[in-house]
Amino acid sequence: PALPEGALYRLGVPRLRHGGSGVICCAFSPDGKVLASVGNDQLGKLWDVATGQLLVELKGHTGGVQGCAFTPDGKQILFASSMNSGRQRFSQLYRVPPTGGLPEVLPIPFGEFAAFSADGKELAVPRRATGAFAILDLASGDEILRFGQEAGHLVAFAPDGRSVATCGGHAKLRLWDPANGKLLREWGAD
Repeated sequence: PALPEGALYRLGVPRLRHGGSGVICCAFSPDGKVLASVGNDQLGKLWDVATGQLLVELKGHTGGVQGCAFTPDGKQILFASSMNSGRQRFSQLYRVPPTGGLPEVLPIPFGEFAAFSADGKELAVPRRATGAFAILDLASGDEILRFGQEAGHLVAFAPDGRSVATCGGHAKLRLWDPANGKLLREWGAD
């Protein structure tokens, strides 16, 4: 609503804000009712889309939070961060309770970016130390497949699950077969 005459600022409305830090990434839940956001403040936040009210503020990230994504069923959300534990980097996957309350934290080892398969059972992740990517079984955390070299650090599953795209850090976009790790197609400069 418009400010009353003579008013310069509206104070005390925390809807859809990350303080003064700015928002890096946001993602809608599959039903469109919840918006996840991450900011430079090392926080993940879940918002009620209809009201703009903060539902949950997820603290505990020791590094910057770079991305967020819901599983296709909306029951879990990934806040990808650069948490360090010795030489291994961790992101945090949260199981979102359907009745509200604080999500359960499931730390999983990989870098800042990841993508869920369409069925939500697998996760494609970068392996920064080698420049390769891996596909993990989400239930166990086990690596199913490792593919690519110097593939980049950004990844996306195709909606039909028959290919995985990678890019970043170079001028090439690559398409891979997630069943066997074979390169299907490549675009961009040499």
